[in-house]
Amino acid sequence: MALLLALSISPAWCPEASVLERLQQVMLVPSFAMTPEEMGELLASHAVHHLPPDFGGIAEAINEESHRQGLPPDLVLAVIEAESEFRADAVSDRGAVGLMQLMPSTAEELAAELNMPWTGEELLRDPRINIKLGTLYLRKMLWRFHDLDHALAAYNRGPYASGEPIPGGETATYTRRVKALFEQPPVRTPRRSFGGPTPFAASTWLTL
Repeated sequence: MALLLALSISPAWCPEASVLERLQQVMLVPSFAMTPEEMGELLASHAVHHLPPDFGGIAEAINEESHRQGLPPDLVLAVIEAESEFRADAVSDRGAVGLMQLMPSTAEELAAELNMPWTGEELLRDPRINIKLGTLYLRKMLWRFHDLDHALAAYNRGPYASGEPIPGGETATYTRRVKALFEQPPVRTPRRSFGGPTPFAASTWLTL
């Protein structure tokens, strides 16, 4: 029922319709990887013109881990752009580290879930590890809060936050930015299909 309601949304009366439609477009069909060139073109349209030299490896990690978690790769791109602007060595005032700006304490818990050895926050400066843990965390927030606004708010504020966006606050600004970046559809070409439905179906959390 929730999925049918989500699919019946009309842009004429729902301001979030375009974002929901973007999610449905990606998550109700087999997942396609985006090439580094496609990612680069999308980010250039967001005025991101100085990607790191190892962006090809970052793109590969985004494709692999977004598919593993059943997330649209361009949503992961949007989160990374908003969080760190693709600076693997970024550290926030609160101590969040790396591309997806994870707190070391949160990352240690996520690593334990994956049976990944944890040797300290320096691990978060490795783009592949950061993306692996960050996409898991993003998927967990989507499972927990069942809609994109609350999931992004919780991702931004911490694992124990309510996830309630605060109007006019920093978290609300962050949530709007990620959604605006994600709302712009990338040019997708079916060069390499992962095949089969993603494990994290849209009907799981696109509830109204």
